[in-house]
Amino acid sequence: PPPPHGGLGEKAGTLAAKAHSGAGAYGTARPPEAALSIDELQAEVSASIKPEHGLATMQLVQASAVAPQMAARLESRFEACRRQLSEPSLVLRLYLAGQPSMLHRLLTEGFGAAEPPAQPGGNFGRGWYFSRYASRAHCFTGGSGCLLLALVAVGNTETVVRRDGSRGAPSPGYDSIIIPGRPLPAVASALRGSIDPAVVSRGSYASAPHSEEYVIFDGSQAMPLYLLQYEVTVL
Repeated sequence: PPPPHGGLGEKAGTLAAKAHSGAGAYGTARPPEAALSIDELQAEVSASIKPEHGLATMQLVQASAVAPQMAARLESRFEACRRQLSEPSLVLRLYLAGQPSMLHRLLTEGFGAAEPPAQPGGNFGRGWYFSRYASRAHCFTGGSGCLLLALVAVGNTETVVRRDGSRGAPSPGYDSIIIPGRPLPAVASALRGSIDPAVVSRGSYASAPHSEEYVIFDGSQAMPLYLLQYEVTVL
């Protein structure tokens, strides 16, 4: 696993500490607060687990916050982008899966430090794919046990059901897209046994509820909050 950067006792920026865990209006005049404790983060993760994804628990082992000296810079970049959106008030806390090295780089340098990873078959476009559900994002970790929790300005979302690997932006007037969800990776290679293949063979994951994902094409719309390392138990 990547080394920790920052600590839970350090501030992760005004936005990181105060943003609501779901949809809703977003205000900019908020006082700085201490970063969340690992127990508070555990409660947030646990609340986002859905049984349709095959997990009983996701137990946090470590949570690394954005370093204070970097938080202000990332927040400034995020705020400048957010103010330009068609609907700047809609900001969500979402989970991102990826290689641990990439997630650690995003935590320490922000989303401007890397390009979105290529999607098998192109899927819905060349963007960053986020989920509201930690259990769903886990399906795309390759069994690494690492997720990035980020603050994402989804803005005015466009509902998209047609796959288009060449898509590089939402339609005019929209800030992001929401999709039914990418096909899940093969269980044996992607989850390393963390979900029973027999359950998948019965179709529970091919059409599981709570599979929708948000896709942004401008990394400035996302601000990293925590790199989460965890262990799972299955249903």
